[in-house]
Formats: sequence, structure tokens, C-alpha cells
Amino acid sequence: MSPTPPDRRTPAAEPASPEEPASPEEPASPEEPADARSRPAHPTPASSPAADISFVSQYRWGLLLIGYWALVLVVLVVALTTVHGSGISHSPQDTAAHEQAHSGDAPAEEPGGGARLRKEAVEDPLPGGGAPFSDGEGLIVGEDIAPGAYRQDPGSGSEDATCFYVIYADRSDPTVVRTGAKERGIAVLEDGTVFDSVDCGDWLPLEETYPDSAATEFGTGMYVVGGHIEPGDYELTWDLETSFCWWDIYGDIRSGVEPTESDVVPQEDPEFGEPLQITLDAREHLIFNTETCGTWTKVG
Repeated sequence: MSPTPPDRRTPAAEPASPEEPASPEEPASPEEPADARSRPAHPTPASSPAADISFVSQYRWGLLLIGYWALVLVVLVVALTTVHGSGISHSPQDTAAHEQAHSGDAPAEEPGGGARLRKEAVEDPLPGGGAPFSDGEGLIVGEDIAPGAYRQDPGSGSEDATCFYVIYADRSDPTVVRTGAKERGIAVLEDGTVFDSVDCGDWLPLEETYPDSAATEFGTGMYVVGGHIEPGDYELTWDLETSFCWWDIYGDIRSGVEPTESDVVPQEDPEFGEPLQITLDAREHLIFNTETCGTWTKVG
């Protein structure tokens, strides 16, 4: 039997090629570990928990504590500033000045020539007047006559007519702010107002009209309580021939101020002729005005 040529021989079992190893037995590639699918592409090396905490996270409690105390400091500064700012009007000196201003008393001079609180610092409802003047129409206060309080001089007006006067708001405003028709009228003339006086005669500065002793009995006119007349209780003796009785009590007679008490009693009123008493308190009542009522006499 002749031998088979080498290229025609068929090996019984050809060994597997070294370049193609069997898949089941192929070892895992060193670059692709078995758990590659479940791990990140760039795994972070294991480190301690402290290394993963940022600066803010690591010191957050300290930063919070610093912020808290900074806020407290700001609140304290604002509070102290407010207290000191508002405390100016509540200092003992200012409190005393406020009380003395309302009581009308001037305090003693402060040591070292400090400022004094003057009674004039509180606006006077009856400011001092200027030079006396006589009847006139369209008299401009501050130009023709000086501002201040004046009283009509009884007996200087016309014997055949009743004194009549009007105070207007200003030369361009005909609004009447006060009017009167009687002897002994009192007018507070403010700068810029206009004054008409007809059949009144002379007007004197109010402070020059006070008597040496305040009266306890009086009739028609306007009177400063504590100046012209004494404070106290007064009873009316009616003038039964008059057609009406009109009286007012004022705390202030400057422009636009209404009386605190007022009454008009016509002759046909059931109260006409009945007993009538009033109380005049110098601390509260500045001016008493009475027209054609009769005679008021102090009884208490």
C-alpha cells in the first residue's frame, strides 16, 4: 500500500488555532474587568468621608454662627441709634421745658448762661399791640397799623351810631373772619389781614386798657377774664327792656376760632328773665362777650 502524500492527509483532529481560542475559556480582558458595566467609566479612588465635604459644608456651622452674631450686632446698633435719636425730645431738660411752657412759667436760668425758656415762646392768643389808631376802612395790618390785640376805647366813638368793625382775611379775600358791633370790642389783628372800623373812635393796645383792679360787675362789652374782670361765678340782672341777650365765652378770639360756650336768649323765650349764672375760669376762659343782657355781678 502506497503512502498518502502529505498535502492530502487529513488530520484526525486539527488543533485549535492559537489566534482563535475557544470563547468559553477566553479569559476576561485586563482592560475590561468583569464588573465594568456596573462601575463608572472613571472610577474615583476610595477616600475618607471628610475629603468629600466641601469647604462651605465643612464649616457651615461656624459660618452660620458668625452670621447670627453679625445680625444681632446690626439689630443692636439700629436699636441704640433709634433710642438716642428719639431720646432727644424726652430728655429731662426738654420734659421740664414742655411742662413749663404749658404752665406759663419760665424756668430759672441754667448755669453757665444757658438758654431760658420764655413765656413768649408759647404763642400768645392776645399779642401786644402797636400804636393806637382811629377809625378807617381798608386798613392793612402790617402796613397801615401794627399787628396785635386792641380794644375799642369806650366813649371815643360816635354818640349817634353803634361802633361796627370787620376783619377780612386779606386785601384780595373778602372773607369776614371776625366782626363786632359794640363798645369795648376786642380785635386781634394778624399780619396781612384788613380792618374796617366805623363809628368806633379810637383803638388802644389791649394791655393799656386793663384797670388797676379787675371789675366784679359789668355790662355790654368784651372783657379779658383776669384782666378786665375777676374770675368767678356771675349772676345776670336782666335788662327787661332789651329784645335779646347774647353772650359768648372764648378761649381764643383769633381768626376762625369759635366760642367754647355761647347762647342767645330772645325776649319771647321762656328762659328770658329767669335766673342765670355763669362761671368764668381764667385758666380756661380768655374772653367774655356780652351784648344787651343787663348787668353781670360776681356772686362767688
